Amino acid sequence: MITIDFTGRTALVTGAGRGIGRAIALKLAGAGCNVAVNYCSDSDSAAKVRDEIETLFGKKAILVRADIRNYDEVKNMVQKTVEEFGTIDFLINNSGVTSVTGVENLVPEEWKRVLDVNLTGTFYCCRECIPVMKKNRGGRIVNISSAAALTGRGGGAHYAATKGGMDSLTRALAREVAGFNILVNGIAPALIETDFYYKRYPTSAEREKLLAYIPVGRIGRPDDIAGICIFLCSDLSGYISGETILADGGRTFTGSQ
Repeated sequence: MITIDFTGRTALVTGAGRGIGRAIALKLAGAGCNVAVNYCSDSDSAAKVRDEIETLFGKKAILVRADIRNYDEVKNMVQKTVEEFGTIDFLINNSGVTSVTGVENLVPEEWKRVLDVNLTGTFYCCRECIPVMKKNRGGRIVNISSAAALTGRGGGAHYAATKGGMDSLTRALAREVAGFNILVNGIAPALIETDFYYKRYPTSAEREKLLAYIPVGRIGRPDDIAGICIFLCSDLSGYISGETILADGGRTFTGSQ
């Protein structure tokens, strides 16, 4: 029987107040992790996740506010997590933003906003957590990318470009830190039932139409991504590094639109 037990481990999950981030935080806590729940502006949602972790699983959880575009705030977030738990074993770079905008209507400010959160913010978090993991002689970094890095679908050129950059960052860091037993991998979801999904496809007719292009016959759920994340943090994936796992229900490489 295979069991995953992260008792005594600590995870820092960015953008953990809702959607995929929330599912990952809860799944890690369910496997025994203490969790630092990062948020930027929605403290109420993050507090609910913290309370769920402590109530459902009896694990310690703290709120760590940081706008990951701000390097000083990232440094403070990591420092606070280490002060509370002593270390960081798992870094989950989940925070991300997008907007559905064609390139001719894409203003430089929006390009920079998406780049700063999705790519630069991920770099900041990795830069601060890797020295902590080196001291431990081990750790796991999981970057939440997107199928848009491969297909161009998802939001627009700005979003796809940042996620492609994230995939390259994953590969480069994996090579750089492998000697310290730090494994770096990514997950590239496609359509997942999050707030953004329901805003972009507000009617049941629109959502039903999408199913024709997904071979497994359903939209992905945040728990689907959380399950892959647990695998990548566990010893079951101890010989995998530098990979980004596509999680799209078979859509991208089966010829579906």
